[in-house]
Amino acid sequence: MQPGEDTFNSAIPLRELLRSTFHDGSQPQVIQVTGEAGTGKTSLCRALMAWWLMDDPKARALADYQLLLNVTCAHVRSSDLHRYLRLMLPETTKQCDTASLTRLLHEAKILWLVDGWDEATKDAPGLLQDLLQSRGKSHTVLATCRPGFSITLSNQFHGQKIFNVSFARFQREEMKELVRGKLPDVDNTSLENFFNNLHSFPNKEQDDFNNPLKLQLMARVYLVHGLLDLFRQPSLVYIYHNMIECQRKDLILRCKKDAAPGEDVEQKIDVWLERLYKVSFDSAKSDPSLLLTEKSVKILSKECGVPVKLCLSTFLVCASLFGILAHSSSYSFTHDTQRCVLAARHLECCCKGDDNLHAKLRKVLEVDSSELEDHMDPYLGIYDLVTQFLLVIRILLSRISCGWICTEVYQKSFYQSLLRLAKKFVHIVKCDHLPTDRWIQARALRSRLVPVFLQVMEMWTRGLFHVSVSATFLVDLFASLLEGDEEPVRWLEVIRRCEVNEELARAVSRKIDRKLWVISDGDIRAATMLLKYITPEKVTVSVSESKWLPQLHELLLRLSKSRVRLELNIQSHLHDLNSKDDSDSYLELICRPQAKCSLTIFSGHLSVSGLHLLSAAKTLTSLNLRVTQPKAVCKLTEVTPKLSQLTSLLLIYDNKKFMVPDSVDGSRGVFSHRLLVHLILPHLRETSVNMSVDFISRFSKRYLNLSVGKLEQRGVRNLVAGLTNKAVVVDIFAINVYVREFKRNLLLNIGSLPIQTSMGDFLTKLHDLFKDPLRHMVFVKQM
Repeated sequence: MQPGEDTFNSAIPLRELLRSTFHDGSQPQVIQVTGEAGTGKTSLCRALMAWWLMDDPKARALADYQLLLNVTCAHVRSSDLHRYLRLMLPETTKQCDTASLTRLLHEAKILWLVDGWDEATKDAPGLLQDLLQSRGKSHTVLATCRPGFSITLSNQFHGQKIFNVSFARFQREEMKELVRGKLPDVDNTSLENFFNNLHSFPNKEQDDFNNPLKLQLMARVYLVHGLLDLFRQPSLVYIYHNMIECQRKDLILRCKKDAAPGEDVEQKIDVWLERLYKVSFDSAKSDPSLLLTEKSVKILSKECGVPVKLCLSTFLVCASLFGILAHSSSYSFTHDTQRCVLAARHLECCCKGDDNLHAKLRKVLEVDSSELEDHMDPYLGIYDLVTQFLLVIRILLSRISCGWICTEVYQKSFYQSLLRLAKKFVHIVKCDHLPTDRWIQARALRSRLVPVFLQVMEMWTRGLFHVSVSATFLVDLFASLLEGDEEPVRWLEVIRRCEVNEELARAVSRKIDRKLWVISDGDIRAATMLLKYITPEKVTVSVSESKWLPQLHELLLRLSKSRVRLELNIQSHLHDLNSKDDSDSYLELICRPQAKCSLTIFSGHLSVSGLHLLSAAKTLTSLNLRVTQPKAVCKLTEVTPKLSQLTSLLLIYDNKKFMVPDSVDGSRGVFSHRLLVHLILPHLRETSVNMSVDFISRFSKRYLNLSVGKLEQRGVRNLVAGLTNKAVVVDIFAINVYVREFKRNLLLNIGSLPIQTSMGDFLTKLHDLFKDPLRHMVFVKQM
């Protein structure tokens, strides 16, 4: 597993996942596992359950749990936890009354496996909240979801300590082991050729195959069915559809060997496949298990003129439980995504060649015509329709990235029928069509469709629709889903996800709010495209990673030609003390004489020759700078008085030898009394303290924040004494202290200057702080 930012390690062995801790050593109450379809979220839950049942030594941490309880979100039909438990554990719970069951929940050590939040029913949130309220102190919740739903899942655990993890990348040998396990009959030479082709792709394209499901499906298509070339950045749906066609062709060839002369084998196999699609559709709607029921097997085994077992084994897999064959005649789907792709084909078959597509669509979806043609009274079972529609949309999208069914459907009328149905659904669940007490539920339903239609737009951009759909229509539909949550950053995400498509950007420009745009790393190209059609009133640009800087020039060039208030924060230049790159060229674009924009905030690294550019920034109110040369500090004191609207100055003096600047005298009025000054000296050493006292006191007599680094106790003492003698006032005085538990330096606030206690007490507490930072880091409140 790959942990999030709140942990130390770069990777966690699966057997250690339940023993993971935070920085402070505390145990997580919730472990949230995020991953795309096919990465192994459900397999993880099944593996944990299997290891616990069999007392497997792979996961000794599981031995402490008295109960493992599984909650599959897609199949929750009650929000009452006691009722859910009675259905899950009938033999255990029939011995308990409600009070005993409640006591059992509090006293037992339980691991809850909450799987598939992205497929949750409307009862699942209520059940999860009931679970959280009933849980004891020794309970742990492990919950899984796809990335697009991670925030909504985290919101369910408000106030809980959440440990975020995802699945770590495969090593090459691990990839080989996985493929060998799934395809044991493939020879080593073919396997090596497959991986050589795979690793010849650019790194970004290889990332797709860190999904184990996608890897094994691609290997099957290439190694078993003889595909000549690997797909580049394929979606799961694209692989599935190609694999179905390969399987169909192979099956036809095998059956023809034993067929009678003139027998239409191909037609018989296609009839059988339509049965499989129907069985898949019914299973996706109602069956939580991937295992085919006896009824389904009977339907597929009816006389159809083809060898049934051969057909079943071609498209499905022999079912197993924890690696043990369940029954010789049992079959299951490879993965839920396979079942959904097959189910989606059933919809296509139902509507193919039908003159009355509206009637056929209603029949397939089992929705009454009055519910489709007229607005429903919100009091008369709207949520039955809503739940049903969400199910259909999920099947249409195959519940996986890039799975829009219309990539395979050529009939324009069928496609339009689906979009009309989608639009009516959005209209039905709007707040003005619901009673007041259901507004929140309606918003939640719409928010669940947002990632769905983002995928639709991605498919449209890639040209995978076989019918004509306008960008305006898609944007209008998306806007109706965003009602009440139409932040510009949402629209920038749309353009970014859709490969900065110009037609889509033009349509978005008619919807996006002009008041304030917040543009960060990945949205720079999207915002640049959008500026061709609309000019915002205010823009905040923040660049935290240097890899995005090549895109920044064009964005600033466009902004400089518009009357817009601009905040430019090049955080990578400001905070990276190892970077020699400066921000001069970016500042020059927006401070040149012909520039029309008004710069109000600037953060970055300027060279000595670049500081003069600030003189043209007459509207600047906040300046955050990193400089590396003593001359730059002196130049700054010359430029600053010309900035009449400046109210805040942060200076990071990043001179590794710490050469103390001279010719600096703040007492002559360089800084006005209303200027808030922050000074950071990361390289201040013991030998430079005395000269630094003079520099600090001459630079300014008052600081909102003064931070210093690389000083031991003696250096801090001398600095405090020197600044006190110079009558320097500091609101927040911070020092760098190494914290062993965190294995890094932390900047700790140790109070204000002049100190509010005796020097003796200050030195005692300073000694304690250096000795045990975690224990004494809050002593500032006592000073």
